[in-house]
Amino acid sequence: MALRPSYPKNLVIQPYEWLIDHSQRFLLYEGNTHSLVGVEQLAASEVSMLQLQVQLRRRAGKRFPRPEKWLWTARSFSQASDWYSAQFKASIVPEGCRVVDGCCAAGSDLVALAQRGPAIGIDLDPELVALARHNLAAHQMCAEVQKSDLLDCESWIEREDWLHVDPDRGGPEGKTNRSDKFSPSLQSVLSLAKRTTGSLVKVAPSTQFTEPEELPLADLTRLWIGNYGECKQQLLCLGAAAGRLKEMARQSVRAHADKDTAVRPIEYLGSNLLQNKGVLRWAVLANPSQEDKEQTELHLFAAEECKAGVEPEEIAFEHSELGQYIYDLHNTAHAAQLQASFAEAHQLTAITSPNGYFTKDEAIESAWLQRFRLLDIVAWDDRKMRKCLRGLGAGVVEVKNRLVKLDANHYQKRFSGNGTRKLTLIVTQLGRRTRCLVCERGI
Repeated sequence: MALRPSYPKNLVIQPYEWLIDHSQRFLLYEGNTHSLVGVEQLAASEVSMLQLQVQLRRRAGKRFPRPEKWLWTARSFSQASDWYSAQFKASIVPEGCRVVDGCCAAGSDLVALAQRGPAIGIDLDPELVALARHNLAAHQMCAEVQKSDLLDCESWIEREDWLHVDPDRGGPEGKTNRSDKFSPSLQSVLSLAKRTTGSLVKVAPSTQFTEPEELPLADLTRLWIGNYGECKQQLLCLGAAAGRLKEMARQSVRAHADKDTAVRPIEYLGSNLLQNKGVLRWAVLANPSQEDKEQTELHLFAAEECKAGVEPEEIAFEHSELGQYIYDLHNTAHAAQLQASFAEAHQLTAITSPNGYFTKDEAIESAWLQRFRLLDIVAWDDRKMRKCLRGLGAGVVEVKNRLVKLDANHYQKRFSGNGTRKLTLIVTQLGRRTRCLVCERGI
Protein backbone atom coordinates (compact mmCIF):
# COMPACT_ATOMS: atom_id res chain seq x y z
CA MET A 1 0.00 0.00 0.00
CA ALA A 2 1.37 3.43 -0.96
CA LEU A 3 1.64 5.87 1.93
CA ARG A 4 0.44 9.44 1.74
CA PRO A 5 3.34 11.84 1.02
CA SER A 6 4.14 14.18 3.91
CA TYR A 7 5.49 17.74 3.90
CA PRO A 8 6.76 20.16 6.56
CA LYS A 9 3.83 21.80 8.35
CA ASN A 10 4.74 25.34 7.29
CA LEU A 11 5.18 24.46 3.60
CA VAL A 12 2.31 25.44 1.30
CA ILE A 13 1.95 22.94 -1.54
CA GLN A 14 -0.22 23.84 -4.51
CA PRO A 15 -2.46 21.00 -5.73
CA TYR A 16 -0.78 20.84 -9.14
CA GLU A 17 2.65 20.66 -7.48
CA TRP A 18 1.49 17.62 -5.52
CA LEU A 19 0.10 16.08 -8.70
CA ILE A 20 3.36 16.58 -10.61
CA ASP A 21 5.55 15.30 -7.77
CA HIS A 22 3.54 12.21 -6.82
CA SER A 23 0.99 11.23 -9.48
CA GLN A 24 3.15 8.52 -11.03
CA ARG A 25 3.06 6.59 -7.73
CA PHE A 26 -0.70 6.21 -8.01
CA LEU A 27 -1.44 6.21 -11.76
CA LEU A 28 -1.17 2.71 -13.20
CA TYR A 29 -0.89 1.99 -16.93
CA GLU A 30 -0.94 -1.70 -17.69
CA GLY A 31 -2.24 -3.63 -20.67
CA ASN A 32 -3.48 -0.42 -22.34
CA THR A 33 -5.64 0.25 -19.27
CA HIS A 34 -5.40 3.33 -17.03
CA SER A 35 -6.33 2.97 -13.35
CA LEU A 36 -5.42 4.04 -9.79
CA VAL A 37 -3.52 2.06 -7.18
CA GLY A 38 -2.78 2.60 -3.48
CA VAL A 39 -4.91 5.71 -2.95
CA GLU A 40 -6.56 4.62 0.31
CA GLN A 41 -4.53 7.04 2.48
CA LEU A 42 -4.93 10.05 0.23
CA ALA A 43 -7.20 13.02 0.79
CA ALA A 44 -10.42 13.16 -1.22
CA SER A 45 -9.15 16.17 -3.19
CA GLU A 46 -6.00 14.27 -4.18
CA VAL A 47 -7.97 11.22 -5.29
CA SER A 48 -10.22 13.51 -7.32
CA MET A 49 -7.20 15.00 -9.12
CA LEU A 50 -5.89 11.52 -9.92
CA GLN A 51 -9.30 10.33 -11.13
CA LEU A 52 -9.40 13.26 -13.54
CA GLN A 53 -6.04 12.21 -14.99
CA VAL A 54 -7.32 8.65 -15.48
CA GLN A 55 -10.42 9.94 -17.28
CA LEU A 56 -8.39 12.25 -19.54
CA ARG A 57 -5.83 9.57 -20.36
CA ARG A 58 -8.57 7.17 -21.35
CA ARG A 59 -10.03 9.83 -23.65
CA ALA A 60 -6.60 10.67 -25.07
CA GLY A 61 -6.07 7.26 -26.69
CA LYS A 62 -6.56 8.44 -30.29
CA ARG A 63 -5.20 11.93 -29.76
CA PHE A 64 -1.89 10.98 -28.15
CA PRO A 65 0.09 7.78 -28.79
CA ARG A 66 1.56 7.80 -25.25
CA PRO A 67 -1.22 9.21 -23.05
CA GLU A 68 0.48 7.93 -19.87
CA LYS A 69 3.18 10.59 -20.29
CA TRP A 70 0.85 13.59 -20.01
CA LEU A 71 -0.72 15.53 -17.14
CA TRP A 72 -3.60 17.94 -17.80
CA THR A 73 -6.25 20.20 -16.45
CA ALA A 74 -9.67 19.52 -17.95
CA ARG A 75 -9.63 22.83 -19.81
CA SER A 76 -6.08 22.46 -21.18
CA PHE A 77 -6.95 18.97 -22.45
CA SER A 78 -10.07 20.16 -24.26
CA GLN A 79 -8.19 22.93 -26.08
CA ALA A 80 -4.93 21.00 -26.73
CA SER A 81 -3.77 20.12 -30.24
CA ASP A 82 -3.72 16.38 -30.80
CA TRP A 83 -0.24 14.92 -31.25
CA TYR A 84 -0.48 14.48 -35.01
CA SER A 85 -1.70 18.03 -35.66
CA ALA A 86 1.05 19.32 -33.37
CA GLN A 87 3.69 17.35 -35.25
CA PHE A 88 2.49 18.71 -38.57
CA LYS A 89 2.61 22.30 -37.31
CA ALA A 90 6.09 21.75 -35.92
CA SER A 91 7.24 20.50 -39.32
CA ILE A 92 6.38 23.89 -40.85
CA VAL A 93 9.01 25.58 -38.68
CA PRO A 94 12.52 25.05 -40.14
CA GLU A 95 14.85 22.97 -37.98
CA GLY A 96 17.22 25.07 -35.91
CA CYS A 97 15.01 28.16 -35.85
CA ARG A 98 13.87 29.33 -32.43
CA VAL A 99 10.11 29.22 -31.99
CA VAL A 100 8.08 30.93 -29.28
CA ASP A 101 4.92 29.06 -28.25
CA GLY A 102 2.59 31.69 -26.81
CA CYS A 103 -0.28 30.57 -24.55
CA CYS A 104 1.41 27.14 -24.47
CA ALA A 105 -0.97 25.71 -21.81
CA ALA A 106 0.04 22.14 -20.88
CA GLY A 107 2.46 21.97 -23.79
CA SER A 108 1.03 19.64 -26.45
CA ASP A 109 2.33 21.92 -29.21
CA LEU A 110 5.44 22.88 -27.26
CA VAL A 111 6.64 19.27 -26.94
CA ALA A 112 6.31 18.78 -30.70
CA LEU A 113 8.04 22.10 -31.42
CA ALA A 114 10.90 21.23 -29.06
CA GLN A 115 11.52 18.02 -31.01
CA ARG A 116 12.65 20.00 -34.05
CA GLY A 117 14.74 22.70 -32.40
CA PRO A 118 14.97 25.45 -29.77
CA ALA A 119 11.63 26.45 -28.28
CA ILE A 120 10.27 28.71 -25.54
CA GLY A 121 6.84 28.28 -23.98
CA ILE A 122 4.92 31.19 -22.46
CA ASP A 123 1.75 31.13 -20.36
CA LEU A 124 0.22 33.33 -17.67
CA ASP A 125 -1.16 30.43 -15.60
CA PRO A 126 1.44 29.04 -13.13
CA GLU A 127 -0.35 25.68 -13.05
CA LEU A 128 -0.09 25.30 -16.83
CA VAL A 129 3.55 26.40 -16.79
CA ALA A 130 4.31 23.65 -14.28
CA LEU A 131 2.37 21.05 -16.30
CA ALA A 132 4.15 22.09 -19.51
CA ARG A 133 7.53 21.64 -17.82
CA HIS A 134 6.48 18.21 -16.58
CA ASN A 135 5.20 17.11 -20.00
CA LEU A 136 8.42 18.25 -21.67
CA ALA A 137 10.49 16.26 -19.18
CA ALA A 138 8.24 13.22 -19.58
CA HIS A 139 9.06 13.26 -23.32
CA GLN A 140 12.77 13.94 -22.64
CA MET A 141 12.49 17.30 -24.36
CA CYS A 142 14.27 20.45 -23.26
CA ALA A 143 12.64 23.87 -23.61
CA GLU A 144 12.31 26.97 -21.48
CA VAL A 145 8.83 27.71 -20.09
CA GLN A 146 8.09 31.18 -18.72
CA LYS A 147 5.20 32.51 -16.66
CA SER A 148 4.48 35.69 -18.55
CA ASP A 149 2.02 37.59 -20.70
CA LEU A 150 2.86 36.95 -24.35
CA LEU A 151 2.48 40.64 -25.20
CA ASP A 152 5.06 41.56 -22.54
CA CYS A 153 7.63 39.46 -24.42
CA GLU A 154 7.63 41.71 -27.48
CA SER A 155 10.93 43.33 -26.45
CA TRP A 156 12.97 40.11 -26.67
CA ILE A 157 11.22 38.31 -29.55
CA GLU A 158 13.58 38.66 -32.50
CA ARG A 159 12.95 39.05 -36.20
CA GLU A 160 14.55 35.64 -36.86
CA ASP A 161 12.15 33.89 -34.46
CA TRP A 162 9.06 31.93 -35.37
CA LEU A 163 5.84 32.21 -33.39
CA HIS A 164 3.04 29.78 -32.57
CA VAL A 165 0.06 31.10 -30.60
CA ASP A 166 -3.08 29.38 -29.35
CA PRO A 167 -5.15 32.27 -27.93
CA ASP A 168 -7.42 31.43 -25.04
CA ARG A 169 -10.94 30.93 -26.41
CA GLY A 170 -12.59 30.33 -23.05
CA GLY A 171 -14.01 32.76 -20.56
CA PRO A 172 -16.84 33.29 -18.09
CA GLU A 173 -19.34 32.33 -20.79
CA GLY A 174 -17.42 29.19 -21.86
CA LYS A 175 -15.66 28.40 -25.14
CA THR A 176 -16.27 30.79 -27.98
CA ASN A 177 -15.69 30.92 -31.74
CA ARG A 178 -15.87 34.72 -31.81
CA SER A 179 -12.51 36.28 -32.58
CA ASP A 180 -13.30 39.40 -30.52
CA LYS A 181 -13.40 37.22 -27.38
CA PHE A 182 -9.85 35.83 -27.74
CA SER A 183 -7.21 36.49 -25.08
CA PRO A 184 -4.83 37.97 -26.05
CA SER A 185 -6.82 39.67 -28.78
CA LEU A 186 -6.42 38.45 -32.33
CA GLN A 187 -5.33 41.90 -33.47
CA SER A 188 -2.49 42.03 -30.93
CA VAL A 189 -1.39 38.49 -31.85
CA LEU A 190 -1.30 39.30 -35.57
CA SER A 191 0.60 42.51 -34.83
CA LEU A 192 3.22 40.55 -32.89
CA ALA A 193 3.33 37.89 -35.60
CA LYS A 194 4.37 40.47 -38.20
CA ARG A 195 7.57 41.06 -36.20
CA THR A 196 8.73 37.46 -36.73
CA THR A 197 9.97 35.47 -39.72
CA GLY A 198 6.94 33.18 -39.70
CA SER A 199 3.93 32.66 -37.48
CA LEU A 200 1.20 30.10 -36.89
CA VAL A 201 -1.97 31.18 -35.08
CA LYS A 202 -4.33 28.41 -34.00
CA VAL A 203 -8.07 29.12 -33.94
CA ALA A 204 -11.22 26.98 -34.04
CA PRO A 205 -12.29 25.57 -37.45
CA SER A 206 -15.48 27.66 -37.50
CA THR A 207 -14.06 30.87 -36.01
CA GLN A 208 -16.23 33.91 -36.69
CA PHE A 209 -14.03 36.87 -37.54
CA THR A 210 -16.10 39.77 -36.28
CA GLU A 211 -14.31 42.52 -38.21
CA PRO A 212 -13.16 42.15 -41.85
CA GLU A 213 -9.91 43.99 -41.11
CA GLU A 214 -9.05 41.33 -38.52
CA LEU A 215 -8.26 38.88 -41.30
CA PRO A 216 -5.88 40.48 -43.84
CA LEU A 217 -6.13 37.73 -46.46
CA ALA A 218 -3.38 39.27 -48.58
CA ASP A 219 -0.92 38.74 -45.70
CA LEU A 220 -1.82 35.26 -44.53
CA THR A 221 -2.72 31.76 -45.62
CA ARG A 222 -5.55 29.81 -43.98
CA LEU A 223 -5.24 26.10 -43.34
CA TRP A 224 -7.54 23.51 -41.74
CA ILE A 225 -6.16 20.39 -40.00
CA GLY A 226 -8.06 17.19 -39.25
CA ASN A 227 -7.92 13.47 -38.59
CA TYR A 228 -10.21 10.60 -37.55
CA GLY A 229 -13.05 12.09 -39.59
CA GLU A 230 -13.02 15.43 -37.73
CA CYS A 231 -11.64 18.87 -38.45
CA LYS A 232 -9.53 19.74 -35.42
CA GLN A 233 -8.36 23.32 -35.93
CA GLN A 234 -7.80 26.22 -38.29
CA LEU A 235 -4.34 27.72 -38.67
CA LEU A 236 -3.55 31.28 -39.77
CA CYS A 237 -0.11 31.20 -41.41
CA LEU A 238 1.85 34.46 -41.73
CA GLY A 239 5.21 35.43 -43.14
CA ALA A 240 7.43 32.58 -44.32
CA ALA A 241 4.91 29.93 -43.21
CA ALA A 242 2.99 30.04 -46.52
CA GLY A 243 6.18 29.50 -48.50
CA ARG A 244 7.14 26.63 -46.24
CA LEU A 245 3.82 24.94 -46.99
CA LYS A 246 4.43 25.12 -50.72
CA GLU A 247 7.98 23.80 -50.31
CA MET A 248 6.74 20.88 -48.17
CA ALA A 249 4.20 20.10 -50.89
CA ARG A 250 6.85 20.19 -53.63
CA GLN A 251 9.07 17.85 -51.62
CA SER A 252 6.13 15.50 -51.14
CA VAL A 253 5.42 15.46 -54.88
CA ARG A 254 9.08 14.76 -55.70
CA ALA A 255 9.42 12.04 -53.06
CA HIS A 256 6.36 10.16 -54.31
CA ALA A 257 6.72 10.80 -58.04
CA ASP A 258 8.05 7.31 -58.73
CA LYS A 259 5.90 5.41 -56.26
CA ASP A 260 2.96 3.36 -57.46
CA THR A 261 0.48 4.30 -54.76
CA ALA A 262 -3.24 4.86 -55.06
CA VAL A 263 -3.39 7.29 -52.14
CA ARG A 264 -1.43 10.41 -52.97
CA PRO A 265 0.15 12.41 -50.12
CA ILE A 266 -0.82 15.65 -51.83
CA GLU A 267 -3.77 16.34 -54.10
CA TYR A 268 -4.15 19.74 -55.68
CA LEU A 269 -5.68 21.63 -58.56
CA GLY A 270 -3.53 22.41 -61.57
CA SER A 271 0.04 21.46 -62.36
CA ASN A 272 1.22 25.02 -61.77
CA LEU A 273 -0.58 25.62 -58.48
CA LEU A 274 2.52 25.34 -56.31
CA GLN A 275 4.37 27.79 -58.56
CA ASN A 276 1.49 30.25 -58.37
CA LYS A 277 2.23 33.37 -56.33
CA GLY A 278 -1.41 33.71 -55.36
CA VAL A 279 -2.83 32.96 -51.91
CA LEU A 280 -3.79 29.32 -51.39
CA ARG A 281 -6.27 27.77 -49.00
CA TRP A 282 -5.11 24.45 -47.54
CA ALA A 283 -6.65 21.40 -45.92
CA VAL A 284 -4.40 18.85 -44.23
CA LEU A 285 -5.04 15.39 -42.85
CA ALA A 286 -2.54 14.66 -40.09
CA ASN A 287 -3.09 10.95 -39.47
CA PRO A 288 -1.09 8.50 -37.34
CA SER A 289 1.38 6.60 -39.49
CA GLN A 290 0.46 2.97 -40.11
CA GLU A 291 4.07 1.95 -39.47
CA ASP A 292 4.64 3.99 -36.29
CA LYS A 293 1.75 5.42 -34.26
CA GLU A 294 4.03 8.11 -32.82
CA GLN A 295 4.71 9.52 -36.29
CA THR A 296 2.41 11.49 -38.58
CA GLU A 297 1.29 10.73 -42.14
CA LEU A 298 0.23 13.82 -44.07
CA HIS A 299 -2.26 14.32 -46.90
CA LEU A 300 -2.60 17.83 -48.28
CA PHE A 301 -5.07 19.51 -50.57
CA ALA A 302 -4.84 23.08 -51.79
CA ALA A 303 -6.77 25.43 -54.02
CA GLU A 304 -6.65 29.11 -54.80
CA GLU A 305 -8.28 31.21 -52.11
CA CYS A 306 -10.50 32.92 -54.68
CA LYS A 307 -12.03 29.54 -55.66
CA ALA A 308 -12.93 28.48 -52.12
CA GLY A 309 -16.65 28.17 -51.55
CA VAL A 310 -17.59 27.98 -55.25
CA GLU A 311 -20.29 25.37 -55.66
CA PRO A 312 -19.87 22.51 -58.16
CA GLU A 313 -22.63 21.78 -60.64
CA GLU A 314 -25.59 19.94 -59.17
CA ILE A 315 -27.22 16.89 -60.79
CA ALA A 316 -30.65 15.62 -61.64
CA PHE A 317 -32.02 13.21 -59.09
CA GLU A 318 -33.06 10.07 -60.88
CA HIS A 319 -31.62 6.76 -59.75
CA SER A 320 -30.14 6.14 -63.19
CA GLU A 321 -28.25 9.42 -63.03
CA LEU A 322 -26.42 8.67 -59.80
CA GLY A 323 -23.04 7.06 -60.28
CA GLN A 324 -22.15 3.57 -59.15
CA TYR A 325 -20.33 5.01 -56.14
CA ILE A 326 -21.25 7.49 -53.42
CA TYR A 327 -18.44 9.47 -51.78
CA ASP A 328 -18.28 11.16 -48.40
CA LEU A 329 -15.66 13.92 -48.35
CA HIS A 330 -13.66 14.44 -45.15
CA ASN A 331 -15.06 17.04 -42.76
CA THR A 332 -11.79 18.97 -42.92
CA ALA A 333 -12.35 19.75 -46.62
CA HIS A 334 -15.91 20.81 -45.78
CA ALA A 335 -14.68 23.10 -42.98
CA ALA A 336 -12.17 24.68 -45.38
CA GLN A 337 -14.93 25.15 -48.00
CA LEU A 338 -12.82 23.25 -50.52
CA GLN A 339 -15.59 20.86 -51.60
CA ALA A 340 -15.99 22.44 -55.04
CA SER A 341 -12.27 22.47 -55.71
CA PHE A 342 -11.90 18.86 -54.63
CA ALA A 343 -14.90 17.81 -56.73
CA GLU A 344 -13.45 19.58 -59.76
CA ALA A 345 -10.06 17.95 -59.26
CA HIS A 346 -11.59 14.46 -59.08
CA GLN A 347 -14.53 14.97 -61.44
CA LEU A 348 -17.06 14.28 -58.71
CA THR A 349 -20.65 15.48 -58.93
CA ALA A 350 -22.41 16.95 -55.90
CA ILE A 351 -25.70 15.37 -54.85
CA THR A 352 -28.10 18.27 -54.19
CA SER A 353 -25.43 20.43 -52.52
CA PRO A 354 -21.63 20.48 -52.11
CA ASN A 355 -22.32 20.31 -48.38
CA GLY A 356 -23.68 16.81 -48.87
CA TYR A 357 -22.36 13.75 -50.68
CA PHE A 358 -20.79 13.22 -54.11
CA THR A 359 -21.14 10.58 -56.80
CA LYS A 360 -19.17 9.07 -59.68
CA ASP A 361 -19.18 5.85 -61.71
CA GLU A 362 -15.47 5.17 -61.20
CA ALA A 363 -13.82 4.03 -57.99
CA ILE A 364 -11.44 6.60 -56.45
CA GLU A 365 -8.85 5.89 -53.77
CA SER A 366 -8.09 8.89 -51.58
CA ALA A 367 -7.45 9.53 -47.92
CA TRP A 368 -9.98 12.35 -48.26
CA LEU A 369 -12.85 10.11 -49.35
CA GLN A 370 -14.95 7.29 -47.96
CA ARG A 371 -16.33 5.22 -50.83
CA PHE A 372 -19.65 3.35 -50.91
CA ARG A 373 -21.16 1.20 -53.67
CA LEU A 374 -24.77 2.17 -54.29
CA LEU A 375 -27.27 -0.72 -54.07
CA ASP A 376 -30.64 1.01 -53.92
CA ILE A 377 -32.45 4.29 -53.27
CA VAL A 378 -35.36 4.08 -50.83
CA ALA A 379 -37.81 6.64 -49.48
CA TRP A 380 -36.99 7.44 -45.84
CA ASP A 381 -40.02 5.52 -44.62
CA ASP A 382 -40.00 2.86 -41.90
CA ARG A 383 -41.97 0.22 -43.80
CA LYS A 384 -40.14 0.68 -47.07
CA MET A 385 -36.77 0.67 -45.35
CA ARG A 386 -37.44 -2.56 -43.47
CA LYS A 387 -38.67 -4.30 -46.63
CA CYS A 388 -35.54 -3.26 -48.54
CA LEU A 389 -33.16 -4.31 -45.76
CA ARG A 390 -34.83 -7.72 -45.32
CA GLY A 391 -34.46 -8.33 -49.03
CA LEU A 392 -30.75 -7.51 -48.85
CA GLY A 393 -30.13 -9.73 -45.81
CA ALA A 394 -29.01 -6.81 -43.66
CA GLY A 395 -27.17 -7.39 -40.41
CA VAL A 396 -25.61 -4.51 -38.51
CA VAL A 397 -26.04 -1.24 -40.39
CA GLU A 398 -24.31 2.11 -40.00
CA VAL A 399 -26.22 5.32 -40.61
CA LYS A 400 -24.66 8.47 -42.06
CA ASN A 401 -26.38 11.76 -42.79
CA ARG A 402 -25.73 15.12 -44.40
CA LEU A 403 -28.31 17.82 -45.24
CA VAL A 404 -30.78 15.94 -43.01
CA LYS A 405 -30.92 16.14 -39.21
CA LEU A 406 -31.51 12.84 -37.44
CA ASP A 407 -30.20 10.66 -34.62
CA ALA A 408 -27.92 8.24 -36.49
CA ASN A 409 -27.41 5.99 -33.45
CA HIS A 410 -31.16 5.62 -33.00
CA TYR A 411 -31.74 4.51 -36.58
CA GLN A 412 -28.71 2.24 -36.56
CA LYS A 413 -30.32 0.28 -33.71
CA ARG A 414 -33.74 0.49 -35.33
CA PHE A 415 -32.73 -0.91 -38.73
CA SER A 416 -30.01 -3.41 -37.84
CA GLY A 417 -31.22 -6.92 -38.65
CA ASN A 418 -30.32 -10.56 -38.09
CA GLY A 419 -28.62 -11.07 -41.45
CA THR A 420 -24.90 -11.17 -42.17
CA ARG A 421 -24.56 -8.36 -44.68
CA LYS A 422 -23.04 -5.11 -43.42
CA LEU A 423 -24.71 -2.11 -45.02
CA THR A 424 -24.41 1.66 -44.85
CA LEU A 425 -27.52 3.83 -44.94
CA ILE A 426 -26.73 7.30 -46.28
CA VAL A 427 -29.64 9.62 -45.53
CA THR A 428 -29.64 12.84 -47.53
CA GLN A 429 -31.69 15.14 -49.71
CA LEU A 430 -32.37 14.23 -53.35
CA GLY A 431 -33.81 17.48 -54.56
CA ARG A 432 -36.42 18.36 -51.97
CA ARG A 433 -37.08 14.80 -50.83
CA THR A 434 -35.35 12.83 -48.09
CA ARG A 435 -33.99 9.57 -49.42
CA CYS A 436 -31.82 6.73 -48.14
CA LEU A 437 -28.94 5.56 -50.33
CA VAL A 438 -28.45 1.92 -49.34
CA CYS A 439 -24.78 1.08 -49.88
CA GLU A 440 -21.91 -1.25 -49.14
CA ARG A 441 -18.77 0.39 -47.78
CA GLY A 442 -15.48 0.48 -49.65
CA ILE A 443 -16.32 -2.01 -52.45
